[in-house]
Parts: sequence; structure tokens; C-alpha cells
Amino acid sequence: MVSSVSVQILALTRLRRAHIFFPVRSFVDATKKLEDVVNVDVHAAKDLLSSGHRYLDVRTTEEFDKSHVIVDNALNVPYLFKTQEGRVKNPEFLSQVSSVCNKEDHIVVGCKSGSRSLNACVDLLNAGYERVKNMAGGYTAWVDIDSHPTDVNKKNIFLQYFFILIPVSVNFVYYKQNTYTQNLVSSVSVSVQILALTRLRKAHIFFPVRSFMDATTKLEDVVNVDVHTAKDLLSSGHRYLDVRTTEEFSKSHVDDALNVPYLFKTQEGRVKNPEFLSQVSSVCNKEDHIVVGCNSGGRSIKACVDLLNAGHEQVKNMVGGYSAWVDSGLAGEKPPEEMKTSCKFRP
Repeated sequence: MVSSVSVQILALTRLRRAHIFFPVRSFVDATKKLEDVVNVDVHAAKDLLSSGHRYLDVRTTEEFDKSHVIVDNALNVPYLFKTQEGRVKNPEFLSQVSSVCNKEDHIVVGCKSGSRSLNACVDLLNAGYERVKNMAGGYTAWVDIDSHPTDVNKKNIFLQYFFILIPVSVNFVYYKQNTYTQNLVSSVSVSVQILALTRLRKAHIFFPVRSFMDATTKLEDVVNVDVHTAKDLLSSGHRYLDVRTTEEFSKSHVDDALNVPYLFKTQEGRVKNPEFLSQVSSVCNKEDHIVVGCNSGGRSIKACVDLLNAGHEQVKNMVGGYSAWVDSGLAGEKPPEEMKTSCKFRP
């Protein structure tokens, strides 16, 4: 009987490798991968937490104690520890989570930039936590929205711009007799309408018509791959786009990589490279298959969103960035400290 079970498991395993699928999957493998994780941006995460979701911070205790998301019952269970030998996965992570969360809980998982939390979500999904979501951009992105508050009186803002929108519907009534003037006023009116809607969008008041304000691709639409998958893709002909600063890139980088910085750090704070898309288009075609990476995955996922919205449909984000590439032993035999840089874009 035992022999029969062994033969059945062996047969199922081989059939799975041949991509012949059966309803019974538990013998063979855990089914959840990075691409199965639901990613939400910080604004969506904030709404979910306000509606009762729990927040699980998987940074180290030191990071959490320094500053963290202020919500009721924010939890801290480290996913990785930093040791003299490098980063080590917390062997008790799942059991520690199970001591404070039920598998039925709705949980938003976050770290500093979104890479540790993404891997933590995979482990949690495979352990039976089916209602977890990853906060893309992590606490770094959360700090950014706090420094640019969105808790505004939306009713007042709507009233402020409502009277700008009214003339659009009535301008033809007053200018029927003069075609030139009619067209001129119509053009000005449309411009004002777009301006008003843009400002309302910045206040997070949303309208069904979105094409004037933004494209539809968001953080959760980005395809994420781990460093080993990224290496396979690069070996098969994908291009690697490093969006770190020139200084970070010069210290160490993936072979044959392109470097177009996504952010600059100035005395005024973090500034997005205004020429990012045009610089990428000067070295890449929109049909190119591109793996995008930064130091830890935070900048690169945002760069992917911009690239997708600009028509680069074949881009993927390398989760964990160059730090994970080095830690996985893919960067050569030099000591990691000689190749890695601390991320200048973290709070």
C-alpha cells in the first residue's frame, strides 16, 4: 500500500512537470508565486486599513521602532534578520504570524519598499492566508503620502471647481451667432475643464472619464519576477534597465545593463527624473523585453508603471533589486559590501 502511494505521487509529479493538471495539487507543490500576489498602492492600503484590515509590518524590530504606520493594532513580525553572514529568513515567521492573526483575517503586508512584504505574502498565501495584499512601495511610499496630505475636504474642493465646470455646458447658448468666437470660447472652456478635473484628481476625487488625467496601469498591474527568474530572462535576451542613480550604478551593476535614473536626491528632497521616459526611449524600443531593477525594488516598480503607461508593454520588475541579486550570489565573488549600496531613497 505504501509503495502504491509512492508510485502515485511520483506519477503525479511527472505529469505536473509535463503540464498535465489534476484537481489534487497538495501532493506536488505550493501553488502561489510572486505573480499571484495582489498588490495595492498606499492610497488603496490606507482605505483598506480604515475599513478594518490589519497591517502586518515585516521589517525588523529596529526599523519598526524607529517609525511605522500608525493604525490600530499594527503588527510587527520580521520576515528577514540581518546577521554577519547576510540576510537570513526568520524561521519562525509563519508561526509568529499565526499567533497574532487568523487565516481568515484581511491583512495588508508592508515592509520598507515592498520587496520583503511581497515574498512574505507568497509564504502566507501558501500557508492558507488567502486574504493578504502587498502594499507596493512599502513604508517609504507611505511616508511620501503623509508628507503630501490627501485628507482634504473633498466637498469644499468640488464646490470650488463646480462653478468652473458649469460654463462648459452653456457656452454655445451665448455664442451661437459668431462661429469664430464660439470656437475660441469652446477651446478655452475645454482647457479650463481639463484643468479643473486635473486638480480634482489631485484631491483624489474620481470621475468616470479618466483619459484626460492618467493612464490606467497601476502598481498592481506590474509583473514581478524574482532574481533567479530575472537572470533566466536576461540569458534569453531580455534587456536589463537599472533605474538607480549613476553613483549607485558605477559602484556595481548587472552585466550589460542600461542605466537611466528614475529619481534624483537633491537638497529639496527626492525628485523624479523629468527626462526618464525620453531617455529610456533613446536606448530601448517599445517592443523590447525589459527587466527593470533598482536597489531593492521600490523605484523600479514605479518606473515599470510609467513605462507601461508609455507603451512599453514588455517590462517586468525585479523584486528585491540589485541587493537581492548580490545576496543570491549572482554578482560574482566580491564581498557584498563592496557591491551593494544603502538605498538613498529610504526614510
